[in-house]
Parts: sequence; C-alpha cells; structure tokens
Amino acid sequence: MLKNFKFNVVETLYYVTPISAAWVLLFASVIEFRHFDSSTWNLLLTHKGSFLFSSVMAVSTNAINAVVIQHSNALMLKLVATARNGVLVLFNAMVMGEVVTGIQFCGYSVSLMGFLFYNVLIRRNKQQESSPGK
Repeated sequence: MLKNFKFNVVETLYYVTPISAAWVLLFASVIEFRHFDSSTWNLLLTHKGSFLFSSVMAVSTNAINAVVIQHSNALMLKLVATARNGVLVLFNAMVMGEVVTGIQFCGYSVSLMGFLFYNVLIRRNKQQESSPGK
C-alpha cells in the first residue's frame, strides 16, 4: 500500500507512527495497565531514559521498514523479518544454550532455507534480465 502512494520516508512516518502508537496504547491499556501498581509507575519514572530509548528504536524500526518497502516490497520485508527471527532462535540455541525442540529447529531451518531460496531466485532472475542478448 505504501509503495503505491510514493511517499518518502518522512511522509510515511507522518501517517504510520501515530496509528502505530494509538494501537500500542490501546492494547497496552487493555492488557497491561491493569497489572500496574505504584511500583511499576515508579520503575517507569526511574528508568525513563531506557523507555525513551526504546521508543526511539521503535520509530527507527518504522523508518527502516518504510525504506525497505520503498526500495523492494513488503514481501521482502516479511522474508527478512522471518529470516531474522530464525537466525536469532538458532543463535540462541547454538551459542546461548537455549533449548529448542526438534520441530522448532526444523521449522526455523525451513524458514531460513525459504529465505535463501527466494534470494537465489531473485538474483538468478536479475542476472538473466541483465545478460546481453536476451
């Protein structure tokens, strides 16, 4: 959808960020806020720098997503996110010693193989399109 409008990154953030914030606030108020007590609010105030940094990282993530969508497509963004999650889980299992079941390992391995296969196909198509005489 965003690619069809030809917005630049700032324009995209202008429209996406308030809506994203509203949905997060809505779900947090329904799901999380009822569990808050005075110590939770004090923790928020004590570590406001960390929470502010987290907010800046969330807006940065939206900006990066907008750039990726503009320069490729939403499918590629989803594939990159899937691959990132798979790599993170496999890293935690192999390096950090996190327990991963055989089914989970197979699932993440299949998602990574799908990402690699997609990239190989895209690269092959680009090479065929750019090769002379075709």
